[in-house]
Amino acid sequence: MTDCIDETFIDKSSWGPGPWQDEPDKREWVHGEFICQALRQKESGHWCGYVGVDKDHTLFGVNYDFEMLITDEFKNREIIEGRTSYIDIFLNMGCTEGYIQLGTLIDTHCGLTYANNFPKGEWDDYWFFGFDCAHADDFAPGALPDMVILFLLIDATDFHQGEYRALGYVQREITKLAEQLEVMR
Repeated sequence: MTDCIDETFIDKSSWGPGPWQDEPDKREWVHGEFICQALRQKESGHWCGYVGVDKDHTLFGVNYDFEMLITDEFKNREIIEGRTSYIDIFLNMGCTEGYIQLGTLIDTHCGLTYANNFPKGEWDDYWFFGFDCAHADDFAPGALPDMVILFLLIDATDFHQGEYRALGYVQREITKLAEQLEVMR
């Protein structure tokens, strides 16, 4: 892993005390041959994690709902104690043959939720896979009162009561995503 480049650009003064006050809003680094980025969402304050693959990667241009063949490598991989991923649930249900969506196959925080280029800029030749930390059991420190009301109306009652996924956690998830993408090269 190369040195990290951090940027801070969000006014978090109205979010109250918490670890987010001492964190940057963006962290970028290189892990192996992959561009890695943690990016805080301005409105809600939750993190998203991204890994960019170059044009030579097998999955360049592939969406996260792409169906992949279940291989022995994935059936026999090491299970992390205390953590159940979507692929573990899938395999434990006896689904060991056939195809599975890439977003389910990859073990990262609540699965992949992004596969695309970034807006025009320095990473134009990369395809990014990503995840977000804005799920039912995640805490978003910048969620505005209007957002909380909206999420209560759609029965996402834990949106403002869950666990805050700090930068250290997000960085580990991003690194784990990069390592999985390396295996799929």
